[in-house]
Amino acid sequence: MAENPNEIRRSWNLQANWQSGLPVVNKLVPIPFQKIALNFVQTWREENVPTLDWGARNFSIVIPEGVRCISAVYLEITLPSAKYRKYPGLYCIKTFRIRSGGNVVYECEYNQFLADHCESLMQQKLDSFARIYLGGKTDSTNAEVRTVKLPLLLPNSTYMRRSSLSTAGHGVFGAYTGGQRIELEVDMHDALAPGLTSGDADPTSIAGACKVMYHCVHVPNAVRKKYEDLRGFFGLVTRRFLQLHSGWKNYATPNTMVTDALSQPNGVCTEVMILAVPAAQSDNERRHHDYIKPTHFEVVHDMIVQKQLDTPNKIESELYTNGFNPPEDFASPGRLCFASHCSTDSTQIYTGGYDMSQATTLQFKFKFDQAVDYRLVAVQYANAKIDGSGILTSTLDGV
Repeated sequence: MAENPNEIRRSWNLQANWQSGLPVVNKLVPIPFQKIALNFVQTWREENVPTLDWGARNFSIVIPEGVRCISAVYLEITLPSAKYRKYPGLYCIKTFRIRSGGNVVYECEYNQFLADHCESLMQQKLDSFARIYLGGKTDSTNAEVRTVKLPLLLPNSTYMRRSSLSTAGHGVFGAYTGGQRIELEVDMHDALAPGLTSGDADPTSIAGACKVMYHCVHVPNAVRKKYEDLRGFFGLVTRRFLQLHSGWKNYATPNTMVTDALSQPNGVCTEVMILAVPAAQSDNERRHHDYIKPTHFEVVHDMIVQKQLDTPNKIESELYTNGFNPPEDFASPGRLCFASHCSTDSTQIYTGGYDMSQATTLQFKFKFDQAVDYRLVAVQYANAKIDGSGILTSTLDGV
């Protein structure tokens, strides 16, 4: 039978009310061949750190003078023969901080960022990321050697953000800051943290098995200075995880409403997470990637409820409607979302938030159906800059 789409074509004139947007794509014309704005190539520079070992505190890594333009920095550790839990790379670094001019620019619980990034990956991408960077996605059955390559969280780091399908990246870090040296500082977990079961083929010392790997970016000579020395020019929006109280708190009695009255965090929060794990575990036993969700979660500003998720279904709906669809092994924690579609990378476009600074009393109310240990963490917009004197800062007061 011959086809005659005349009536379909005539109907296009009846659809004018839907055709008011800007034309974006002409699907009858091939996409023109284009080019990137600037050619570049990346190489590795490696530096051994023979004195780094489990339990180290305030271990400082100073970016070498000859490293001028980098896209990322990694701490690679060859883990000794032992039995390891799945994703052992999540349990090597405890705390990460950056210092500039001797002052702490920002500090974070390392595995919170890495677990959040993993939660945003599709399963196939997570499998590759775990194999290349985190030491694999399975528990050990026998003693074995594993290698982890842990991204150190520079302001432009991909791993401080949720994953997106874009390959545009987050720029480079111009490491030349004149006389103001930038220090990358880590606190390490103890040897048992990445191990599978205490007392059964535990990991031994990693002294002499660590090195720092700089992914150096090389651009044409004519523009090298522009990308190597970003004093007065470097600026980007990233995320800050603010711990709303120190350490883990215990929720002992299931199905009991708890009220946490907190000091108001400064800045704009895109979401507040309640990170909960089974109660009464030691720090080494906790697995920070399989969180337990609350059955009730709300925020109260000066006695007025701002958001209330009062059933498990609403907890799940809050996650689903904001795009949280985690892979296996990385369960989403409970979240109160204040930005639009919180699961996307919010560091490139403002999508809303909640400024809590005007509250006289700020309360979070929640309950669980089992005993847990929990932490409340606010996710905030942060603006990282390098000023003209070479000092790196990270502030919460806008772009």
